Amino acid sequence: MSEPATKDDILRLEKATRDDILRLEKATKDDILRLEKATRDDILRLEKATRDDILRLDDTVLRLEKSTKDDILRLENSIKDLETSMKDLTRQNTERVIALLQDNLERLDSRQDSFLARFDNQSDRLDRQAGLLQTGRVWTVRTDSRIDKVESALEEKDRQIDAISERVRRLEERG
Repeated sequence: MSEPATKDDILRLEKATRDDILRLEKATKDDILRLEKATRDDILRLEKATRDDILRLDDTVLRLEKSTKDDILRLENSIKDLETSMKDLTRQNTERVIALLQDNLERLDSRQDSFLARFDNQSDRLDRQAGLLQTGRVWTVRTDSRIDKVESALEEKDRQIDAISERVRRLEERG
């Protein structure tokens, strides 16, 4: 059988236990601080990227609105010119007027296609934004999960520390 623990042995054991506890607490605090900083940095980056994308989308919408208004004004002016021309034309010029109308309709069709292409581009950008937001949400959920794991580990370490402290206390009572 081994010799009973001396007071010096118990003191050394208590000091080693306290040192271990302090090291564990410091390491855990450092890990939590690193996780919190990384989370804040990622959130700030996502917020900035989202704000920048929203500003770009706003600029695009404004340009599209202006372009659309200008196109509408030009179309209105073209229609007015055509109405005036039709009133002035005689029967002999009717075929020429019909040809002009067909040309204008083709231009309208091509402009409509360009508008649709612009809106498709805008839709794609909005889809990318939704993807970024979804990615940010997933990342946040993962981070929350990691934090829960760290907290669980801390609780387990606290239980281990309590058990060690209880064993030391019992050793002191015996000694």
